[in-house]
Amino acid sequence: MTQRSSPVVLFWIIAVLLLFWSLADLSAFLMEATAPDKIAAALDDSQRQVFQSRPPWYLYVTGVATVAGALSAIFLLLRKKAAVGLAIVSLLAVLVSGGYKWFSGYLGADGLTSENLLLLILFFDVIMVVFAVYSKKKRWIV
Repeated sequence: MTQRSSPVVLFWIIAVLLLFWSLADLSAFLMEATAPDKIAAALDDSQRQVFQSRPPWYLYVTGVATVAGALSAIFLLLRKKAAVGLAIVSLLAVLVSGGYKWFSGYLGADGLTSENLLLLILFFDVIMVVFAVYSKKKRWIV
């Protein structure tokens, strides 16, 4: 059995910040998944058309990214190594959904995701993966 090391205070600060980010992301996804009509009503005609023409798989991939990210943050706080795999799954899903928006020309056209927001999401997902792997290496999570 692998023995845990006691994490430094910075571990807890980063893990809590990642949890807050992930929960905010999850709440935005849940709003998009459960109330698309309300979101569409707030957009202008061209944005609404782009928003409503997204392929069905896009919402599923976004859901995988947000749920895996939130679970990864929770597992970090529980000090479980499953956080690493979940963080990687979240990053891969963000790359797929972000890549779709980037290369389809829909980035910013739907009124929801700007280039800066996409880069911020990627930044936090990369931080989560690196932090989870580092925490596992330091035996803060097992």
